[in-house]
Amino acid sequence: MNSTVVRTLSGIVFIGMMVGAILLSRYTFIALTTVLVVLGMLEFYRMTIPNIGVLQKVLGILCGAALNIMFFIFFFGRFGIFPLIAILLFLALFMAIFISLLYVKLEKPFEVLGYAVLGVVYIALPFALMNIWTSSSSDLFLEGIKYSGLSLIAYFVILWSNDVGAYCFGMTIGRIGNHKLFPRHSPKKTWEGFIGGVLVAMLAGYLLSIWMFGGDKKMFWIGMGLIVSIFGTFGDLIESMLKRSVGVKDSGSIMPGHGGILDRFDGVLLSFIPASMYMFITTL
Repeated sequence: MNSTVVRTLSGIVFIGMMVGAILLSRYTFIALTTVLVVLGMLEFYRMTIPNIGVLQKVLGILCGAALNIMFFIFFFGRFGIFPLIAILLFLALFMAIFISLLYVKLEKPFEVLGYAVLGVVYIALPFALMNIWTSSSSDLFLEGIKYSGLSLIAYFVILWSNDVGAYCFGMTIGRIGNHKLFPRHSPKKTWEGFIGGVLVAMLAGYLLSIWMFGGDKKMFWIGMGLIVSIFGTFGDLIESMLKRSVGVKDSGSIMPGHGGILDRFDGVLLSFIPASMYMFITTL
């Protein structure tokens, strides 16, 4: 089968699963994000510390999954002892990564420690923050929070629009101008593609504000398009830098035509944190 067809079909299935899991219920959403955290961290550790630090990798993955579930329980569980238990579990696993180094013989223990902790911050934290985006109330301490996936769907549509815009502008205008964006880390990316992606993402934000939110907060969603586009591009470049530093072409092979989880979510991993900061600041 043609590689373009495989990539297209794989992308459609992926988008369908993402959108379906987010819209169906909070439980399908947390199940999906937890699986993505585990698979993404497995890919990250396989690239950075492939043959050493097995215990630290296991603890790191458990810590990442616990962080995601902790955010979920805090924002959607009934207030009581469960959020406290989730926080204590996460902290216990986090400290266990450090303590475990005393019981294994490693040539460079703090290098393993650094990658183990980085996996939690770089991969698990952005997915954990998605739990906040799907809560439709700030009343955290009563009978739980209403679930709504619309804002998160809007974020992904903006990010995907940026990818499509950057590709189309890069393949057309970029081939003519050929002004390289970061040739050392991604030789194919051009300034023309980057600017095109930004414009398409901002347009997507404007249209989403009308179609999904009744015309409210147009400037907010246009600004979201700008932030997601800029930092999504940085996220893509950072993952390219990571892969080049460890000598791999793709982070994995779980998605035909797309590579691994990190290849598909490279823009998310960096852009979701500044996008969340922007959302919090503008709602104060």
